[in-house]
Amino acid sequence: MNAIPWYQSKVMIGAVVTVVSTLLGLTPKFASALGLTSPGAIQTAVDSVFQVIALIAGLYTAVTRQASPIQPLTLTQKAADAHPANTPTPVAPPSAPPPAPLPRAPLTPANVSHLDAAIDALQGKK
Repeated sequence: MNAIPWYQSKVMIGAVVTVVSTLLGLTPKFASALGLTSPGAIQTAVDSVFQVIALIAGLYTAVTRQASPIQPLTLTQKAADAHPANTPTPVAPPSAPPPAPLPRAPLTPANVSHLDAAIDALQGKK
């Protein structure tokens, strides 16, 4: 896949919306979390902790997606066009098929005796 700018990714748009909405939701909770004197304040603090975790996860997604080997996200279309992921991987040319096997004569007593004579000659027996 080719690289694309972040604003063309549905996943990244969802992550940005999640981060922004989490920040907006955390603002009043941080103010009320300063005085943990009531069950409501405790619940607010617990909710805030989980929203901070969601915020960190969204930011982690935004950062790691830029380095994704599958489809990296960039900030602009120009950067997406220049990204190395857009460079096609060179494909090796197809190799030539292996040569066909040489035809072989069937083994007969005449062929075997001929081979025996050649082996004896190579070994210096005759």
